[in-house]
Amino acid sequence: MGVDCNMKCNFLLTRILFVFNLLKRVGFAVLLLGIHQTSAVEIEWSRSFGGNGNDYANSVVMSNDSIIVFAGQTYSFADGDGCMMAVSSNGDSIWLHSYPSVGRLFDVVKVADGGLIAAGSWQDDSCIGCAGLVKTDSAGNETWTRQYSIHGSSTFRSLCELSNSDIAVVGDGGFGQQMFIVLLKLTSSGDTIWTRQIHEAWLAHKIVLSADGGYLIAAQSPTEGSGFRACAIKTDSMGSVTWSLVDTASAGESSYYDVASVGDSGYVFVGSSADSKPFACYIDNSGNLRAESSLEEYERGAIRGVSVVESEGDEQVVCFGSYSMNGGNKFTALYRDGQLFNVYNFSFGSDCILVSGCVAPNSIGYSVEWSVPENLDNWQFGVTKYALDSTTDVDNVPYNPDFSLSFYPNPFNSTLSISLDVPLYQDVTLSLYDLLGREVDVIYRGRLSSQTISYVAPAGLASGVYFLRVSTNSQSVLGKVVLLK
Repeated sequence: MGVDCNMKCNFLLTRILFVFNLLKRVGFAVLLLGIHQTSAVEIEWSRSFGGNGNDYANSVVMSNDSIIVFAGQTYSFADGDGCMMAVSSNGDSIWLHSYPSVGRLFDVVKVADGGLIAAGSWQDDSCIGCAGLVKTDSAGNETWTRQYSIHGSSTFRSLCELSNSDIAVVGDGGFGQQMFIVLLKLTSSGDTIWTRQIHEAWLAHKIVLSADGGYLIAAQSPTEGSGFRACAIKTDSMGSVTWSLVDTASAGESSYYDVASVGDSGYVFVGSSADSKPFACYIDNSGNLRAESSLEEYERGAIRGVSVVESEGDEQVVCFGSYSMNGGNKFTALYRDGQLFNVYNFSFGSDCILVSGCVAPNSIGYSVEWSVPENLDNWQFGVTKYALDSTTDVDNVPYNPDFSLSFYPNPFNSTLSISLDVPLYQDVTLSLYDLLGREVDVIYRGRLSSQTISYVAPAGLASGVYFLRVSTNSQSVLGKVVLLK
């Protein structure tokens, strides 16, 4: 009877293990089949606007649900004046205004009264080497312009509106090798509240408001000689630097061009890597670099725009970029769990440099470019509208072949050391199951901060065969472990 029972138990155990192994193989196949894009990003239209001179679009903002406004500089419609242009959701030009007092405008935001404020340089003789702002109504009609004299030659590069309608603006100042970043807080009418100099970097590209009321700055920091490296900066609400993080690549030049807050956990900075590839990185609230991802096949490229939008209760990070290889190429991509994925590439066969992008709540995206249409040899304003696929379910997250777990010792008596080959700072669940597939213990659940976990088996857990299962939002893997007491 005992032999028969043992034979049956061994047979049952063999069949159970067979089923688990089959499930593992089937699950693996399902994950492999899931590596596809369920619906492509589509370009609804792409337009060029301009004349016989060079025209540059540098920043884009949603004015309302059906109108976008971009800011830049025009040599076709004025003599290098700063300008703004409104375009409808159908790609039709609505208005274009130039502003003689200011030169190239680098950034534009919509403010609480429905109007617009754009930041750039001052160009008339009343203030040589000054930075400038222009405020308009919703139709681009000038309300006021202001000049700002800062030590050395200065230009405002980016701005954001605060909750009380004040304005934070960032730019550069100084001369030659003595350049630095300037950060100003202004009233809604442009009066200066305070000014700060930030010497951790010398060229700022973007400023956004952080969740704690401070500021995030995407910038470049100088290296020995005349080179530069990407620099991420976080300040408090008074403009004092909380932390800064400089790219540590051993060679080449890199830059951050844009930044976005992701929930309460950290920030995504985007730009161009030291080997001139589009890249994105995740930096936590304390200024620690947690993940990097680059598009290695895209030569001479950069991600210059990043937006965070709500989609089905989840935050989606949408990136816009371009690269120069066999003509002009634009792309969109999603960023999640430290990876760029769902990359959609659009080749234009002519020069095209994407410089900014934004996303509306309905997953409609817009980008502005410096473009040279066929049969022309001058830069024009380029505008593109996208219907975005912003889903991030399992079918759209790339399979990671290195996703695995290991553990020691096995069999174990009470304490088990578990190693996870899983990227840090993504949501992970690590559980223990019995032979009947019942979850008997949750070892870890949350955002992974370490790839090594020490597990102590509960005193009431019986000796036997168990299965460890580690899972993320896109993959899972099993491992068999034996507990001997």
